[in-house]
Formats: sequence, structure tokens, C-alpha cells
Amino acid sequence: VAQPHQRRAADLATGVQRPLGARALPRVGLLCAAAAAVRAGLRGDPGARLGAVLRSGLRRPEGALLAALVAILFLRAATGPLWMGDGRSIWLFQAKRLFTHGFVPLTELRHPDSLWSHPDYPLLFPASLAQLAALHGAFDERLAATAIPLLLGACLGALWLLAREALGRTAGAAFTLGLALSLDRLATGGYADGLLALLLLVQFLAFASGGRDAIAWIAAACASLVKGEGIFLALPVAALLTATRIRKEGRVSWRGLAPWLCLLPGPAYTLWVRAQGVDTVLKFNSPVHVKHLQ
Repeated sequence: VAQPHQRRAADLATGVQRPLGARALPRVGLLCAAAAAVRAGLRGDPGARLGAVLRSGLRRPEGALLAALVAILFLRAATGPLWMGDGRSIWLFQAKRLFTHGFVPLTELRHPDSLWSHPDYPLLFPASLAQLAALHGAFDERLAATAIPLLLGACLGALWLLAREALGRTAGAAFTLGLALSLDRLATGGYADGLLALLLLVQFLAFASGGRDAIAWIAAACASLVKGEGIFLALPVAALLTATRIRKEGRVSWRGLAPWLCLLPGPAYTLWVRAQGVDTVLKFNSPVHVKHLQ
């Protein structure tokens, strides 16, 4: 729940070209998490239920194995560099900008040397890296990299619970463990594609299970804030979710359409970046790309 708000804080700071401050992102995350906990507490005792679910899951072999895989990812992230191309040239690069300036300056977004780093990408993933790096006085790449297994662990936990409901205990566990193993290389290399895939799967399973609309919309919002293609991949499931609600209620209501507002920040940031004249050499029709090919 806190991650979209952290990213919106980074977007807002970039939009107004004013710094957040070195520890603003962690504070935003803590405030959002505290607000979510208070809101959930007013609705009952979710902490006890969540604790019971976690204890029950960890007692099962597949739950213990999943926790062990996430722990291994965490150790690998904390002890080694982000070694793959996109991990360094896009996500870590943007995280260092957020850490250094408190926002992403337009002068750097427009700089010719930045065109290879997808400056038009949303800031959820690099903001998460910067959030962990901000816990230290200087930028610590390994500390920043630990944000990746934390995000993946949260998504894998949600996916496991949803997959058990939809597919059964054995098939759900196999499905989740298979994904965890297949995403190992992308995660340790610093790619955001694995996180995007997990969020889209969480969105779909939350919708398919019924009664998990909030989880589906949160996952869709996060997916739209990870990469530009996230919004287009999340839209079909979101449209199906809305159509199902309208069919069930027999009318179009603001309650059914209001969740679409959570998908607006991603496209809004992309449109703002393009309005500022920011380009990327990796766009096939980009004038910079055409000039480079010539």
C-alpha cells in the first residue's frame, strides 16, 4: 500500500523540481504504512489474522521453502552488486539521482548522456532503491539492492496465498515456487521486469478469486508505476474487473469507477516528462534514435 505513495512523492518532487530531502522517502513509507495499519485496525484485528496465516504458512514445507528462497535473494542482494545492464544503467542510475538531489532534475533528464537510461520511466522502482539507500549516510549500493527482495517477497507472499485459493495447495505452491526460481537472475541483476510480472499476476489472481478487489487495484496501480508498459498490461484486467462489477450491480456507479483514479499517476508522469521535451534514444521513432542510426 505504501509503495505507490512513495513513488508519487518522488514524482511530485520531480514535477515541481524541489528536493524531498535525504530521508523523506523512508518517512513517507513509514507514514503510509502506519496509516494503513491504523485504518486496518479500525476494521478489526487484522494483525492477529495475518500472524495466524503466516505462522500456518511457514509450518508447511512449501511456505518454509518460499521463505528460504526470499532469504537467499536478500543475502545475494546484500552481498553482491547489481550486475546486469538495465539494473545499473536505468534503475540504480535513477536511484542515485533521487538520493543525491531528492528529485530528478530536468537538466539531467534532458542531458544527451541520459537518453539511454529511459528517463521517461516511472519512479516507483528507483524510489524503492533510494528509500533503502537513504537509511545510510552515503549511497550504499548493496543496501539499496535489498529493496528488490523485499518487494519480491511481498509480491510472492500475496501470490502464494492467492494461488492456493485459486489452484489448490500443491499446484499453487508449485506455481509460486517456480516463479520465484525463474525470477532469481532478473532480481539479482536489478531488473524490474520480474516485479512487474508478479504484480500483474497478483492483480489477475485477486480478481479471479473474487472478493479481493482492493488487492487487484493496488497491484494494478503498482504495475502502472513500475514501467511504461505496466499500465497497458494492467488495463485489460482492470476493465474486466469494472465490467463485472457493473454487470453485478446492474448500473454504472461512482464506486465502481473510482478505483480507476489510482491508475492515473503513471500516465500523468509519462505525459509530463514528454511535455518537458525529454526523449530517449531507445524509441524507434525518436529523432535522437534516427540521428544515431544515420
